[in-house]
Formats: sequence, structure tokens, C-alpha cells
Amino acid sequence: MTALWNNPGTTWNQPGLVWAPAPLPPSHTQPNPPKKPKPMKRQDYFPNRLGDQPEWLTNFADKITGYTAVLNLDPDEVAARVADARWCAHTIGAWRTNAQEFAGTITPTVEMVCSGSGAAPVVLPGFTAPALPAGVVAQLPGALDRVFRFVKTIKNAPGFNDIIGNDLGVLGSEVPPPPPGGAAPRIKLILEQGAANQIVRLTFVKDGHQGLHIESRINGGAWVFLAIDTESPYLDDRALQVPGTPEVREYRARFWDKGSPNGDWCDVAKVTVGV
Repeated sequence: MTALWNNPGTTWNQPGLVWAPAPLPPSHTQPNPPKKPKPMKRQDYFPNRLGDQPEWLTNFADKITGYTAVLNLDPDEVAARVADARWCAHTIGAWRTNAQEFAGTITPTVEMVCSGSGAAPVVLPGFTAPALPAGVVAQLPGALDRVFRFVKTIKNAPGFNDIIGNDLGVLGSEVPPPPPGGAAPRIKLILEQGAANQIVRLTFVKDGHQGLHIESRINGGAWVFLAIDTESPYLDDRALQVPGTPEVREYRARFWDKGSPNGDWCDVAKVTVGV
């Protein structure tokens, strides 16, 4: 006779018994759920600020078709990535802006419903998404990641060069090598066209510091504080002091950590900003 260790009414020295281990309980473990794909790392040529991203996407969509033959690109893939870029530009731009404006009405409406006063029933607002612009069609998920992958294809094309890269906006910011000792930040200025006049994109490398303390002066005047920036680039979109008149802007920066600037000033960078 075989007995289990947890059988009731049996003793360890009962004659005629052969002991066997108790059966294991049924497993209740579930298979591991599939892992979500990790989002693609944003590329260094792609703007960090959401407000700048639709412009980049629209520029890319407007211009890439013109390089199809020069770079020997697949026309069907070019068309698909143009559609992806325009869809992302609309979603990040007009749709996101409208959705955020609608979200701002939610709390006041709830307060009115719960604690307001008046003689008429409260009418709950509804979100009406902006209409898709001409030529924009909804795309499958992952549109921006597909654009990034296509940029790699473009850069590997035999006919690709810096002129094309700058026109498409797909060249990352080049920063000079660190100076001996690494006591000062490294910055670079890039002029871009703004709504009223040119704007300055200041790219930088933090070299492990928390951020940069940035100052500027115009036409040789006094240095003024601009910003503490922890993410490159910094965008200087100030209007010209005299509308329509170009001006020379100079920039310098120090490292910033734990609430205080430190280290040496970097070499002064200078650019002429016009209309």
C-alpha cells in the first residue's frame, strides 16, 4: 500500500506502507505577455519641441519627392513616407492643439455642473476634431518611426550629400570636439527662418552636466541672461530690435548644475540675424 505524506490517519511507522511524495498542485502560471515594442529613439536632426516638429515633417514631405531620381529611391516608398510625414504633421500640429484646447474646457464644465448656478441646464461641450487637410490620409501606427527608418535609407544612398541633407533637415547638429579639460560647453549656432525674422537654433553638448546657463548680446551691447536649458537645442526666437534691420547676436554659455552656473565661459559664437 502506498501512502502520501499528508494522508490523514497514517503514521510514519505504520507497517506495510510505502511512502510517496504528494502530487504538486496544478500550475496557475500564465505565459509571459508579449513585450510592447520599444519606441524608436528620437533622432538628433528631429526637433525636440513638439511645436517645431510639424514644420520639419512638412518640409520633409514637400521636398523628398524631388530627390527620388537623384537618390534612386523607390517611388512607392517615397509616396508612402510622404503620407506618413503629412499624417504625423497634422496629428502633432492641428489635431493636438485642438485637443489640448478642448481639454482646457473640461475642468470648468465639471465645476459648473457640480457647483455652478444658473437658470438653464448645462450643455456639455464636445470635441470636434479638425478636418484633415487636402492630401492628408490617416496611416497605420508607427508613421514617425517609418519616416526615421527611411531617412537612414536616404543617407545611405550613393547620391546623398550635405546639400540634400540640409535641404531635407536630416543632418544632425555637428559639434566640435571637446576642448582640453572639458571645462566649457560646446555650442553651435544655426540660422532658421521664422515667421517675422530669422531665428537662432543654439545646439550644445552638456558633457554630463545638468544643463547650460546661456547669455546673449546684440550689436556689441551688454550681456543679458537668456535661459537655463537642460535639453539641446535652445531656440532664440526674439524679434529684431529694429524691425527689418539685421543685427549681430553673440552667445556664450557656462555649465549649470544644482541651481548654479559653473566652469568657464565657452568661446563666444556670433551670427547675423536678418528678416
